[in-house]
Amino acid sequence: MSRRKWTGEEKFQIVMAVLKGQGVAKLCNEYGITQGQYCRWRDVLLEDGKSCLSVAVSTKKKNA
Repeated sequence: MSRRKWTGEEKFQIVMAVLKGQGVAKLCNEYGITQGQYCRWRDVLLEDGKSCLSVAVSTKKKNA
């Protein structure tokens, strides 16, 4: 059995669904992923999101 390849958009939608209030266990069962996999995707999103916000803030300051 081959592993499912998830696109970045799919990972984003799954992580956002939990952050918006859906249960982690239910969502993981629905998509056939482990909670550990979900947590890795969430951690990457949160870490990368921090850098995206930093860039947006620094760009805004340069344009002001």
